[in-house]
Amino acid sequence: MPRLELLAELKGHTDRVWSVAWSPTSNILASCGGDRTVRLWVPTTSELSQWNCTNVLEGAHTRTIRSAAWSPNGRYLATASFDATTGIWERDANGATLEGHENETKSVAWSASGALVATCGRDKSVWIWEVEADNDFECISVQQEHTQDVKMVIWHPSEELLASASYDDTIKIWKEDEDDWYCSDTLEGHESTVWAIDFNKSGDYLVSASDDKTLKFWKKCSPDHVDGNVGKHRVDPKWKCIYTLSGHHQRCIYSVSNGNNDHTFNYTMVASIPSAHGVADINCVQWHTSETHSNLLASAGDDGIILNEYVS
Repeated sequence: MPRLELLAELKGHTDRVWSVAWSPTSNILASCGGDRTVRLWVPTTSELSQWNCTNVLEGAHTRTIRSAAWSPNGRYLATASFDATTGIWERDANGATLEGHENETKSVAWSASGALVATCGRDKSVWIWEVEADNDFECISVQQEHTQDVKMVIWHPSEELLASASYDDTIKIWKEDEDDWYCSDTLEGHESTVWAIDFNKSGDYLVSASDDKTLKFWKKCSPDHVDGNVGKHRVDPKWKCIYTLSGHHQRCIYSVSNGNNDHTFNYTMVASIPSAHGVADINCVQWHTSETHSNLLASAGDDGIILNEYVS
């Protein structure tokens, strides 16, 4: 039976930690939180039991940093803040600040190609930015079809397809058609806020986590099998909920991570650490992005601590 074992505690933040993100090109973990800083962590031992904070990124945001995301080439780090801005950080170079949201920016994500960045926020909007030369970013679309706070955005692992999760209990799928971005599908089924979403490795399935204490698994279905869809100007795949996982959490599920997993919906509980962060809420969980360390999980909590755990 697999076991989830604690490897290391990463301490340094002076407030709650909201998000962690593994670099896709190196063994670096980024974390951000209520202390308005981003910390970069690297292991100092081969068994990954000791980690050092090598950099503290600060001064760009005036309020809580809610989300952090690496570009696919690992060169840039994007941060979303409650000060309504998105920060773009580059090593040994000047960064950029993306402005436009009316208030708290909740999430930021890079497309698989690295050519697009998406942000979302409390203003109920989803913004899509195009990456240009010399750290310039142009907003090419603002989508406002959610009726409440948008909690998270995430890109498809290989396509320029965007998903967003909202306080309005829905998930929306966004696509581009001749420079015009539009909502190609709205996923309904959760009974409360959808806090987190993640695609599987192939992008054929999407998992969502909600305040209703459930995880839902959605499958991309051919439009040929969706009644009434064929014959319209836009013929898009539809996402169908094929499985709901419940009964494992007693409170809201704030985060979900598929990592390198490409399974569909045959999930069972194989390991857990009760009260991993004591009485503190766990705000984010992220599997390591590399195949070598695919069993390494990082979690971030209201206790200001990051835990690195390993499934053995």
